[in-house]
Amino acid sequence: MTIGHSYKVYKSMFKNKHFYQYKDNKTRWKNRPKNIPEDDFSQLMRLWNNKDEAKRSLRAKEIRMTQKNMHTAGPKSFARIRDEMRNEDPNKELPGLAKLFERTRKRTEGRAYRDSYDDTASKIVSSFYCST
Repeated sequence: MTIGHSYKVYKSMFKNKHFYQYKDNKTRWKNRPKNIPEDDFSQLMRLWNNKDEAKRSLRAKEIRMTQKNMHTAGPKSFARIRDEMRNEDPNKELPGLAKLFERTRKRTEGRAYRDSYDDTASKIVSSFYCST
């Protein structure tokens, strides 16, 4: 588990314990953790109560759900994958973008995915023929 992932988990647990658990701000404030300064907790309350932020987050999620050709590389950066591909190459040459695209969109056999692979597969095939 990475530090970033651990921090996200911590933030989520903290918000569940100190925001969602209570129905109103008065109760939340009364049950404020004593190790959090009042000014900091006040800022958290403003952030957590901000309806525009929640709407923006939902909109971003909707947009992500419409995207096609999602990569399957997880948290690994494309630069790292490209470097790994160069190290695997007998001539130690950097791979082209078409090969990187193909590598970062591999599907695991037997795993269920939300969308069809047809569009991605056709892009891989067409990029292969365009790059040769």
